[in-house]
Amino acid sequence: MKKIYFIIFVLIISCNKHENIEIRKPFEVNHNLTPDVLFDRGYERIWGEDVELFGKRINDVNVYYQIDLYESDRDIKDKKDYLKTFREKGIISFKNYQKEMTEKEYETFKDSISRLDLKIIDIEYEKGEYFKDMFKVINLKTKDTFNCSLTNDNDKLLFESHITIKK
Repeated sequence: MKKIYFIIFVLIISCNKHENIEIRKPFEVNHNLTPDVLFDRGYERIWGEDVELFGKRINDVNVYYQIDLYESDRDIKDKKDYLKTFREKGIISFKNYQKEMTEKEYETFKDSISRLDLKIIDIEYEKGEYFKDMFKVINLKTKDTFNCSLTNDNDKLLFESHITIKK
């Protein structure tokens, strides 16, 4: 009986790890990811007028992707066709990762970035009330570059990492 409990526990943990991979990976992007996989993982349409954004909130992290369509695929008649068209013909072009943090969490987080296969590149920006910090992170293994910022949003600090995905 203990073996069965152990197997169930391992399955639950491994499913959680797979499902919440975005929480642990703000500086990685899966270039083989498809809209079909996003929808199967529970991503839903979120705000966006000029672009189509599909996202998911897990604890204090928001991860969303922009999905584009070719001009010929943009004539969508109803909601059923809408999701089906994005699922079948959509192209993921952008990933954004957002996490609410305290000042102390941010300091620890930023100090931990420069380990392993990541490199921080500081950029100049005009400091103000909104932007607290801006920099780029290069994933040295994949050569992907992420634009990062720490902003003050309604008295909360919000860390963001985003990348344009080239297909």
